[in-house]
Amino acid sequence: KKTFRKYGVPNIFINCSYPKTDDWDSNNFKDIQYNSYSKNIEIHLNSYVWSSKIICDEMKRQKIHGSVILLNSIYGLVGQSDETYKGTSIKENMTYSIIKGGLVNFTRQIAAFYGKNNIRINSICSGLLKGVVSKYLPNSSLFTALNNGIFFLSLYCIIS
Repeated sequence: KKTFRKYGVPNIFINCSYPKTDDWDSNNFKDIQYNSYSKNIEIHLNSYVWSSKIICDEMKRQKIHGSVILLNSIYGLVGQSDETYKGTSIKENMTYSIIKGGLVNFTRQIAAFYGKNNIRINSICSGLLKGVVSKYLPNSSLFTALNNGIFFLSLYCIIS
């Protein structure tokens, strides 16, 4: 509330945060430990949910017709396939898919609740992105497939 008093309530809130523990890379089915799984759910999923609720509550209270945008992942809609990562050192991450799937349904729920107040909530479920978090190299076989449209085609075939 101090932040709202100092800066006001935004009419657009974009959450693209990526909080994770130091052992995030071992959140695969083979190596995961419960404490890491639980902590990552807490800091990633719960922070998205709670910050969105706080923003929407303030938008509603101040009658702001606003928008909340949550950056999400295609893995909130489909499971990770080992084929996608063939030829790379990347493993599936069970916690990631749980977080992103939870955000998909949270978006539906919060949009249904706050929509009547002219507050829009959207979740952008992108495919693979190159960046610091992903650690993908532009010359890897994964990015070759991505740039040739193979990755997206295979995911969209699974969806449809």
